[in-house]
Order: sequence, then structure tokens, then C-alpha cells
Amino acid sequence: MENYLIIALIIVLGSLAWIIIKKYTSKKIELSAQDNEIKGLNLILSGQKEEALGLFKEIALKNTSNTNAFLQVGDLYRELGDPKKAIKVHLEIVERLGLSDAYKKVVLQSLASDYEASKNYKNAIKYASKILEIDKKNRWALKAIHRLNRKLGDWEHAIEAFYRYKKINSNLNPELPSIYKTMEALERVKVGKIEAAKSLLKKAIKLGRCSAPYYYLGFIAKSEGNAKHAIDYFANFAELDVNRASLIFEEIEKLYFEIGKYEQVEQFYARLQKKQPNNVDVLLGLANYLERKGEHLEAHSLLEVAPTTMKHELTFMITEMNLLKKMGQESELKNKIQSFLISETEKKLLTCSKCGHHEKEPIYICSECGYLKEILI
Repeated sequence: MENYLIIALIIVLGSLAWIIIKKYTSKKIELSAQDNEIKGLNLILSGQKEEALGLFKEIALKNTSNTNAFLQVGDLYRELGDPKKAIKVHLEIVERLGLSDAYKKVVLQSLASDYEASKNYKNAIKYASKILEIDKKNRWALKAIHRLNRKLGDWEHAIEAFYRYKKINSNLNPELPSIYKTMEALERVKVGKIEAAKSLLKKAIKLGRCSAPYYYLGFIAKSEGNAKHAIDYFANFAELDVNRASLIFEEIEKLYFEIGKYEQVEQFYARLQKKQPNNVDVLLGLANYLERKGEHLEAHSLLEVAPTTMKHELTFMITEMNLLKKMGQESELKNKIQSFLISETEKKLLTCSKCGHHEKEPIYICSECGYLKEILI
């Protein structure tokens, strides 16, 4: 009887010991996996992504229900330049049952990023759109769909995506819909559908205060022999975008001469000058026009009263020197050339080659970035 009691006691104690050992070892394994995940995240933060990938793959293989580990594996595949493997991993996660909506959004974002990295923009849009089915105002998804349609060259849907994204981001450039419609028009131009292109460009004008459609409508009108319409479009372009206005100066001058209204060229430049009096391109456009007319003194007078800031512009200096040469003022021209050369040499010798900071005096160490050169002179 005593032997049976001893045997029973041994069995009970053994069972208890096994339970304790199992509980202890299970806890140790769980803690070890958690520690490894933290270690993996630290490796990512320190830029050691290949090492992190190896570690997360190991964690995922040991516990296939660890979706966080699989998510990290997929993200790391993409970041290391293998989006196809990333897609495979993330697709397997998104098909799992029981994922919360919050977690599903994270996985769908990773999938959209995978497809974008592989330049499969249609599928990237598909998975970004699935996020909006869960969260209609998701900022990441709205921004991504706008960007992806632009990359895809789907200008019509890019405009739709712009307006959806603009509802939560008022800082978007309001000219974008007009630019997108212009891009759509240019695709028609490439295949010879000029009338369709013109219609789209006119729609672009209605979509926003943008100079782009006027520019292309000007060239279309010119190619069709409609000088008056071309002038109107070019003038609108120049007045909307004075910084790029010089692109059409030569064109608009030719067109005014073509219709016999060359006196209106000066009026055109005067309107631009009134709009932007400190724009050097507009001033030089008028000066060059006067010079071509043979009105050298008037052109030179215009340059003489120009703001001092303009006179340091390279294009201004070259225009002025060219004018002095045509006026026969050799002595003043020589002085201008010498002054220009000294100025450019000083800029070169007293400018830090690393950060571009310009010093007033010769130094050895740049006062801006601390770069040490043998000598700055």
C-alpha cells in the first residue's frame, strides 16, 4: 500500500514540476520574442535593415500568427528593393480573418506602397481606395490616390482626387486641376487631335487661374494662322506668369508685326512693367525691342534708370554692353567689361566652394559652414 502511495506521490509531483517548467519556459520564449522584436526595430532605426529583415523572418517562422513580424518583413523587403516579395507577404496578411479595421488600414497602406514601388499604380490605387472604404477621410489614402493618378497619367481621375484631397488639405495648389487638364490636352495634340485639345485647354482655363493653357492655345492659334487670337493667348499667359513671360516675347513681337500693329509691342511691355516693375526680363525685353528699332539712346536710358539690383544680373550686364558697342561707346564699354570681369573674379575667389557663402574679405575658414580650404583667395 505504501508503495502505491509513494508512486502516486511521485506522479503528482512530476506532473506539477512539468506544469511549472512548461509555464516558465513558455514565458521565457514569449519574452524572448518580444525582446527580438524590439531589437529588430532598433536595427531598422539604426539603418541595419538587412539584419532586421533576418531577425523578423526568424520571429515570423517561429510564430506564424505574429502578424506584426510578417508586416515588418514585407515592409523591409520593399525598402530593400524587392517590392514583389513585399506584395506576397502583405497579401497573405490582409487575407487573414479577424483583423481589426485599424490594423487592416496599416496592411493596406503597406500593400499600396508595395505596388507603387513596383510601378503598378493601378493596383496601388486599388488598395489605397480600400482604406477609404474603412475610413473615408483617411489623409494618407487621399494623398496617395491623388499622387498615384498623377503618376499614372490619368488626368481626369487626378482632378477628382485633387478635389477629394483638398477637402482636408486647403494648402493644395489651386492651379493643379487646370494643369492636369492641360496635360490631358497635350496628349491629344501628340496624336493630332487638335480640336479636342483646344476644347480641353479652354476647359482648363475655367478650372483655375493658370497660365499653362494660354501658352499652348497661343501656339495652336499661331499654327492655324490666327495671329490675333495667338496674341491674346500669349498676352494672357505673360500677364498671368510674368516670371515666364520672356518665353513668348519673340513670338508676340513677330505676331504684332505680322498684323501691322508693331506700335502695340511697347504697350504690351508697359502693361507687364506696371504689373512687375522689378522684373529684369520685362525691362530687357523692352530694351532689346527698342534697340532693334534703332532707338539705342532710348534703350540705354531705360537701362540707366533701372533699379540697382537689376544691374548686377548677368543678362542685364550683357545687354548693356551689347548696346554700348552698337552705340560706338568703346571707352565706356571697355570700363563695363573690366568692371564685370573684376566683379565675377571676386565672386569666384571669395565664395566658399562648399556652401556658396560669399565673404567680403579673403579668409581661410568659411564663416558660414566652417569649411577649411588652403586659401579662399
